[in-house]
Amino acid sequence: MTDMAALMLAKRKQSILDNATADLAALASRVPGSERQKLDTFTESLRALERRLTDPGTMAPSCTDFSSFNPTHFTVPQVGDPNQAAYNQTANRGVVADLQMETARLALACGRTRVVTLVYEHTNAHNPITGLGPFGVHDSSHYNAPPGQLVGNATPAQVDAKLTAWANYRVWYAERLAQFIQMLKDTPDPGGGTLFDNTIIMHGSELGDGGPHKTDRIPYVFAGGRTLGFKLGQSLNYSGMVPAATGAHAGIRNLAHSSLLTIVAKKMGLPLTTPFFGYSGAQALDPMSIGVI
Repeated sequence: MTDMAALMLAKRKQSILDNATADLAALASRVPGSERQKLDTFTESLRALERRLTDPGTMAPSCTDFSSFNPTHFTVPQVGDPNQAAYNQTANRGVVADLQMETARLALACGRTRVVTLVYEHTNAHNPITGLGPFGVHDSSHYNAPPGQLVGNATPAQVDAKLTAWANYRVWYAERLAQFIQMLKDTPDPGGGTLFDNTIIMHGSELGDGGPHKTDRIPYVFAGGRTLGFKLGQSLNYSGMVPAATGAHAGIRNLAHSSLLTIVAKKMGLPLTTPFFGYSGAQALDPMSIGVI
């Protein structure tokens, strides 16, 4: 091991509390005795957590060897304009996605977190993905407008070109999902089975139709969670399960996706006082009755 590698390893093993010793001592000198006791209890619980997380006996093998991480040696130089950042550039989209997924896999496997969110780009992403189309992802989702515009009337040829790019992008995202699923399947879970067996993956979009910004008929994909009781290998359609809306927003009203979020929260050990995230009425069906568990 080189001197630099040894130094970095020692730095990683250093307790975060060691860097705050002076601040903690100064704080303890200014608070009453009862508060000092609370402070001592809190800091000791943090040290106990650190010892548990860094104990080689409780860590997966992948948590002790990061030599294969970032094989392309990708870096993110500081820039004044975030739009010009390396991670936003078209040519780097694939390697950034790979690094995001590997970071997420390691964080879950090493017990650093129980919840991970993967977002490959901003909602209003303007850059295309290399080889998939000439338009930015956001531009192509507004397929009814001319190229470079979000409103207006596109020609049939322009609509076809945008929809082709949009379909390519959706396939690209689905391929990343499949890649991440395989990564979890290839990772043993210290608790038994694989990381995929003990992880709930919820893949979705914020809109059902990006052109007019419609929020109904949004598809969601559930994967994993075999040991958590999910019924996998099925396709469910929830449209028409609740009455049509009336009033200012008259029209079809589909099942609120908060029911899915409720199930995930409960399976993650978070009991909710109300099962519908604030929804009421027909849209807030019992989440345990919608057929995914």
